[in-house]
Amino acid sequence: MQNFKDFILSTLSDERGSISHKRIIATIGAFILFGTFLFTKSSELANLVFYLICACMGFATIDKFTK
Repeated sequence: MQNFKDFILSTLSDERGSISHKRIIATIGAFILFGTFLFTKSSELANLVFYLICACMGFATIDKFTK
């Protein structure tokens, strides 16, 4: 179980070893996008969720370069 926890933490960490907001947003967003498309079968809603995830990742990138 400890190896799985270490694997997850290393997957979500950036090159400095801290947890990356972009990776968490992308992982949660991928699950939400998959669930949205799977349960609603609506491509318009899936596109909206996709654009929202992209915007959140963009804001997380801007946050990295500001103090």
